[in-house]
Amino acid sequence: KYAEFAIINNSTGNFLSIGISYGTSLKLITHLLDDKVKDTKYFLIDNYKNVDGSNRNYNNDINNVKKDLNDIKNFKFNFIEDLLNQSSLDKVNDDLIFTHLNTGNYEVEFKFLPQIINKTKTNGVIIIDNYGFWSKTQINTIDEYISKNINLFKIVLPSLQCVIIKNE
Repeated sequence: KYAEFAIINNSTGNFLSIGISYGTSLKLITHLLDDKVKDTKYFLIDNYKNVDGSNRNYNNDINNVKKDLNDIKNFKFNFIEDLLNQSSLDKVNDDLIFTHLNTGNYEVEFKFLPQIINKTKTNGVIIIDNYGFWSKTQINTIDEYISKNINLFKIVLPSLQCVIIKNE
């Protein structure tokens, strides 16, 4: 719904997802909203490697994502095979209307969140997937950052995701 909100409130703009793995959210968004956009770039940042060394079920093959996007016509995918860093973020356009942050790394997400906010258009949406799993100190730090910016509106969902809407 928040991706659709971003489209309804912005006639043009691009999408960004960081931390793709199998691309479940990406696939849902693009299959449900493909007929509501036109020539919309979708930037996808992930190195497709299990960087934390855990035994989690993380996708290591970008083709597992690409094969399920063949029928998508109006989103134009830009795969950036890298972790979230300055170099990868520099490849993303400045007219974002929707971002999905799912790296699971608080330090990296918090470091680059101001730049992502700056790249986001008014009425754009940023979803932070792992918000509710951060420590209380980390949550307080990001809450304080958001509350100091009068142009940001925050909603925390029962799923423990944080939704940020950028206002005028």
